[in-house]
Amino acid sequence: LGLQNAFLFAKTEQYAQDLEIKVRKRTRELQSSQDELLKSLKNVEETKQKLEQANLRLKELDRLKSMFIASMSHELRTPLNSIIGFTGILLQGLAGEINKEQKDQLSRVSRAGNHLLALITDVIDVSKIEAGKVDIYPEKFILNEMVEEAADAIRADADEKGLAVEYRADDSVRLKTDRRRLLQSVMNLLSNSVKYSEKGKISIHVEKQNNQVSISVKDTGIGIHVDGSLIGVLPDDSDSRLDHVKRRQRITFAPLAETDHGLFNGVD
Repeated sequence: LGLQNAFLFAKTEQYAQDLEIKVRKRTRELQSSQDELLKSLKNVEETKQKLEQANLRLKELDRLKSMFIASMSHELRTPLNSIIGFTGILLQGLAGEINKEQKDQLSRVSRAGNHLLALITDVIDVSKIEAGKVDIYPEKFILNEMVEEAADAIRADADEKGLAVEYRADDSVRLKTDRRRLLQSVMNLLSNSVKYSEKGKISIHVEKQNNQVSISVKDTGIGIHVDGSLIGVLPDDSDSRLDHVKRRQRITFAPLAETDHGLFNGVD
């Protein structure tokens, strides 16, 4: 009996020691977990403070942006209104008689000025920009006349570079949409064609297809290299010519690729 009691006592002592080791190990693990949790909470707090500071900075930048746009309103409108006003005086012949060619050129200046004034109005309307909304003003108009107006706006720049501007349209088409915004879209296409074409021509084609209308702009510029293909016109398929075009693309589009909002040329 005494030997049995001694054996049980020894076994109990062993269990107690093992349990104590396990408790100590678990305690260390819990302490380590607690330290990690405290560290994480500290990091969260630091991140929260940084986000709050960044948010305050963004609010300040937004305020400064609004102030800048508001202050630029007068600075942009005043000279432009003067240009439009004096052009109108000349067109009315109040400053003397003008011939047909001068009247045509002044009319183009007046239309371009009013178009630019409308764009400035959109830019300075901060509330619409921040809301991501732009009002649409549908009106009835003849599409051919609008496209001709867009072509006239870039014709001087095209002539300066020796670029021919060809316009081809089906029968006169009447639309009901936002004329000014459609005009701006076509002018953007034509402006890019003039900018990135060194020689050749720019072709504008208006085609009516059932209840839809297609406006296409084609130029002889160097194009953009995308996924191994070229958008543009190549005189031949020789490797040397292809390499030459790629080099010109790098020079032309590299500045745009360096900005977040620019074009990505995809050139190898």
